[in-house]
Formats: sequence, C-alpha cells, structure tokens
Amino acid sequence: MNENNNQLALSSEALSAEAGVLGSMLIDEKAVGPMMLALTEEDFLSPEGKRVFQVIRDRYNRGEAVDPLLVAADLGDAYRPRIAEYIDWTFTSANADAYAQTLKRTSRLYRLRQLGEQLNRAADEEACRALIDRGNLLLCERPGVRRLTMEQGFREFFIRHDPKKPPEYFKWRFGGLDEEVHVAGGDMVVIGGYPSAGKTAFALQIAFAGGELPELPKDLNLLHTSRIGRVFTLIIRGNPAEIKTRMAVHSPILMEALPLTLEEIFIYELGGEDYAVRDIVL
Repeated sequence: MNENNNQLALSSEALSAEAGVLGSMLIDEKAVGPMMLALTEEDFLSPEGKRVFQVIRDRYNRGEAVDPLLVAADLGDAYRPRIAEYIDWTFTSANADAYAQTLKRTSRLYRLRQLGEQLNRAADEEACRALIDRGNLLLCERPGVRRLTMEQGFREFFIRHDPKKPPEYFKWRFGGLDEEVHVAGGDMVVIGGYPSAGKTAFALQIAFAGGELPELPKDLNLLHTSRIGRVFTLIIRGNPAEIKTRMAVHSPILMEALPLTLEEIFIYELGGEDYAVRDIVL
C-alpha cells in the first residue's frame, strides 16, 4: 500500500510538471524551442499531455505559430478545456526549465518503477533481459542520442558492415583522391596546406563599357562566373598575371585579380553548382 501511495504521489508530481511545461509553451512561444530540446513525447504520462505536446511540436517543426487558439483548433473542441487548464495553471514561463527537469525526472522514475513491478513478475530470464534493456534506454539522458537495445545495435552494425554492400564514399572530383581518400557522409574534413601551396585559382573582377562579358578564350580554365550589376567575378585557374594580360585585349574599364581562401578554392574546384557555392562579393 505504501508503494502504491509513493507511485501515486510521483504520478501527481509528474502531471503537475506536465501542466507547467505545456502552459509555459502556450503562453510564451519563446519557451517552445528549449522544451523541444529538453523533452520528448515519451516524457509525458497522460495521453492528453502527450497529444498536446505532439501538436505543439508539429507546429514548431513546420515553422508555424504556437498559439493557444491555433493549438486548440488543431486538437479539436474536446481539448479546449484542457488547454485552458494548462494556461491557468502556469503563471509564468520563467520556470519552464525547472518544470522540464521535474517532468523528466519524475516520469522516468515512474516508468522505472513500473518496469520493476513487471520484472518482479517476469516468467523467465529472457523476459527479465528485455525489461532491463528498456530500463537502460530510460536512463539514457543525452539529447540527440538514438537509443537502441543491444540486439538492435548488433543487427544494425552487421547491416552497415555487410560485405555485399559497398560503402558510399564522397566523390572528390580530384584526380587520385577518390581512390586514396575515403570520406563518408558525416565525416569531418580538415583542409590545410602551406601558404600559397596549390593556390592556382583566383577571382578576377572585371567590367566592360558595353556592360556585357565578351567571348572568352576557349582554353581559359574558368571554374565559376557570377555577376553583380556591371561587374563580373570570374573564378579562374591559372597564373593571374598571364590571364590579366590576355583579358586586357578586350579593353576592360575595371580589372582586378583577388586571391581566394583555401576553403573557396576547395569548393570551386569541387564544382559550385552542386555544392551551394555563394557568389563572392569582394
């Protein structure tokens, strides 16, 4: 009986924290983002609280306003009294973080105690192992961590390392790099080099009296072209002095060679159209 009273008190504390979290988001839209990072729908014990959280989360993810009237409209008339209760319960959103911490702690402990009761009634070792796995998942608190049981982890590990499925590596578009440097999605690439090492590309800003770009030499190694007003920015691979001499025959009214950073050279060498390269404004 004493254990039941403890569980009831814990449930009551969790439900109060639920009301504080949801009320904070409904009266102050600035509280929504931090609550989305701190909590998941699994932290809510009541079906009503869970559903309200889901609707607020969906509106937030779509970039739509989180307003009590709009949230109530999404949920339907049956939820309007509940929305009003959450707002009445919450005087200020200043304590939203404390509400979230209380909700996470009490909800987790409530569910762990439920698992303990099930563990006490488990029929065999396999059932105990499954319940312990669920308890370990509940104790994983790091945000953004994808939680898996040991069985799921091993299964996905072997799927990822299936020898019949070749890994998909990033295509560098540099001669030899595709065979020598294997980088997969999510890997970190550090670009470095000695000063001026390999910097054969530069930006040429150029403008002409007629306002249009003349026909360029066909052998010009042009990587990217952009235009702002009458000024063209040409990303060219080659010797700046030699290329300026060749372009001078077109009588430009403005011509200036500008260096590129190593990062910019890397991006333009890869191909601007596929890598969301921004036009350079110099």
